[in-house]
Amino acid sequence: QTSVAVPGGGSDPAYTLKLKKGDACIDTPIKVKWEAPPDHNPEDFVALYRVDAHDYFNMVELSGSKDQSSGTITFTKPKDEKSGNPRLPAVEGMYVVRYLRAKDSRVMASSREFLAKQCDPAAAPPSNEQQQQQQQGVPKASGGEGSLGAGSVAKAEKVKDAQQALGAATAGQQQPQQ
Repeated sequence: QTSVAVPGGGSDPAYTLKLKKGDACIDTPIKVKWEAPPDHNPEDFVALYRVDAHDYFNMVELSGSKDQSSGTITFTKPKDEKSGNPRLPAVEGMYVVRYLRAKDSRVMASSREFLAKQCDPAAAPPSNEQQQQQQQGVPKASGGEGSLGAGSVAKAEKVKDAQQALGAATAGQQQPQQ
């Protein structure tokens, strides 16, 4: 979890961005920890870029961060996202997150570059919808103690359906006599 200077970007050590270690999965939320001087402009923003692009494709303004010197933001996929306008990495490639000053869009810090790749759906972090379901008390799909894994829930539903179908099919049949 390191912040790196951006060539020609004038990175200031008072500003940092940190990501979890490792790669990111395509179309999954990206959590970023940021630090800035307490007197930073709350209109400053953090933006997500492809490494080879000059324009960001997602940004989060640090509104509500007045007098705060750190925080966490999460880039998420909006429910109204239209095809062809991705807000999270949609194709494999190298990406970076940058902290930009509101008054002049100067890059103050950059995260490490990270690879966004297609991941095994079972290993991917939960989607926004899954996170909302978990917060609403729907059984977790983590497979941890006291929770049902996604596979377990599906198997349990299939077993229940099969038992109901079997019960309905055998209800009208007479048991063979011995």
